[in-house]
Amino acid sequence: MAAPSIFVSSTFVDLQHLREHLEKFIANFGYTPIMFEFGGIGFDYEKPIDVSCYDEVEQSDMFILVIGGRYGSPATDAVKGKSKTYLSITRKEYEAAINSGKPVFTFVEASVLNERRTYNKNKGNQTIVYASVDDTQIFDFIDDIYGKKKNNFIKSFSSLDEITAELRSQWAGIVKRAVNAKTSLDSGERIRLNSFKLFFYRHRRGMSQREISRELNIPVNEFQKLERVRFNKKKSTVTTTPISPFVIGLCFGIWKKHCKCRENWRQVSSMTLQQCLWSSMQTTGERKPG
Repeated sequence: MAAPSIFVSSTFVDLQHLREHLEKFIANFGYTPIMFEFGGIGFDYEKPIDVSCYDEVEQSDMFILVIGGRYGSPATDAVKGKSKTYLSITRKEYEAAINSGKPVFTFVEASVLNERRTYNKNKGNQTIVYASVDDTQIFDFIDDIYGKKKNNFIKSFSSLDEITAELRSQWAGIVKRAVNAKTSLDSGERIRLNSFKLFFYRHRRGMSQREISRELNIPVNEFQKLERVRFNKKKSTVTTTPISPFVIGLCFGIWKKHCKCRENWRQVSSMTLQQCLWSSMQTTGERKPG
């Protein structure tokens, strides 16, 4: 079985010692460290070196970002004209991880985070010299991470032990969730659907029968047989033709991804719809959402 690959991104000169310890820590954990100085990156001779790093980020399983006092070298084609601002290679690696949906574990030196607070209170003041960083773009980089809607956790650190302890905790959580999910599937736990739930789910998403059939990869006529619902717009009522509940199989992944059913049930404003939903749920032996 292939071990999870972990891409480690940081500037090199100021964090070389830390990177060496992280490489050993990841390897001892049974995972594969991806770091340019230790191998693992396939450099394409037809591309700039940093572009090969971004490609490798997309192929990795997880991403560790360590931010110290150096902003880093500019990425290829990152500098335009006489502008003093640019995207560093480290920042581009981070963006590649975010864009490809990798779990990101971000660590920032405590002294840098402390000076960031001062910087944010004095933006525009060019007379201040910050002792912990070589470029104030580091603070903008951190602000960008905090500004993400998800995958934006930042851990302050003063020692390597703080990083490794946090990684142990986070990776243990990932393994636990994966095991629990597999156990639930193996035990036969499934979401049960009936005709009303399909109707309700589809209309909450604003999809036609043909569109959702295409997404579920089933013939539209088969979906129509499952969703036997008549909707009276004038009376705002829904009636269903009773069908035996069926265990969701092919639909399981998409249902879990797109429809948090309990949240949607609470959002239904029409009591008629709520009553119809509860009536249909009784046939599946489910509890009424509270």
